[in-house]
Amino acid sequence: MANPPHQNETEVVINVQSANISLPHFSNHHYLFTIPEDASIGTVVGRLQQNQQQILSSVRFSIASHSGSSEIPFSVDQSSGRLIVNSPLDREKVAEWRFIVRLSSALNNIVGEDSDMAVGTLAMVTIRLSDVNDNAPQFHGIYERIAISEDSPIGTSVAVMSATDADSGPNSRIFFSIEQVRERR
Repeated sequence: MANPPHQNETEVVINVQSANISLPHFSNHHYLFTIPEDASIGTVVGRLQQNQQQILSSVRFSIASHSGSSEIPFSVDQSSGRLIVNSPLDREKVAEWRFIVRLSSALNNIVGEDSDMAVGTLAMVTIRLSDVNDNAPQFHGIYERIAISEDSPIGTSVAVMSATDADSGPNSRIFFSIEQVRERR
């Protein structure tokens, strides 16, 4: 004859308490930095910061998205929030970079960044590149030889020179001068 199975019952009480999860917040909603276009790779552009009243020790900074087809030439250090140049810059190609950064909580490491439970805040970053005089003027229509009639009156226009410079502001000013004159007889 089989022994009847042994059974026992007990009451278990589970107390659910609030984890008091605090959302990390940036200290600013928009960060604006200006750096020279010849900043070298590894240059620290600036630092993103979380709200000083609510410093959480386990947050992560990341680049959330950007507009444009080019890859962003910057990275963000996940723990410190430092923005770093990670590829060459050229103001004549792209003068300003705009992208969105995310400050997320350690909870996201558990639930995943794309989870409905992921917490964090976003901020806009704008990085403007200041011009460096890195482009030579480009002449339009080169004159190797200009012939002038010997009986031309003083003040006669002999040629019109045209040039452009891809730099901006004072770096794009072009001055013309005559460096050498050769007489042919």
